[in-house]
Amino acid sequence: QTTATGAVVPQPTATPPTRPGATGLRRVPAVAAKADALELCRKVGADPWLVLTAFQPEEEIANLVEFLAGPADSPYGARRAALGQTEPWTAVFDTIHLECVGEPWNGGFAPLTWPGRPRVYAKVADYTFSRVAASPHYRPQDFRLVLGGWG
Repeated sequence: QTTATGAVVPQPTATPPTRPGATGLRRVPAVAAKADALELCRKVGADPWLVLTAFQPEEEIANLVEFLAGPADSPYGARRAALGQTEPWTAVFDTIHLECVGEPWNGGFAPLTWPGRPRVYAKVADYTFSRVAASPHYRPQDFRLVLGGWG
């Protein structure tokens, strides 16, 4: 499990794995961690709101968009299908909200936040969202790109 900022929440090694191949303490890839949240959203009839971490690697952003919107025969679409969701998540929900960094004003999450520096955050968000939009699987009508609130 991860927090809204992408920090890993250690799980006891005695806990049975929830996905094929899951073992002990490890960093869960973003797509696998978000699969459980997406399934919960489907069950309760809510559109998902996923938070991208600051400085998330470009490849991980591309993989996430492919996981959410790519066909089942693409590499991350196949991972989605292996978890039981063959059609893209974008076909399940009206909108998938992608927020760039939760609580960017909160210094408690430094160095991944910018208290008192909204222009820096705007540049980070612009870059992050440009990586989302660069995916061949991105369609603006399926996603809402969200800036975090400023306190």
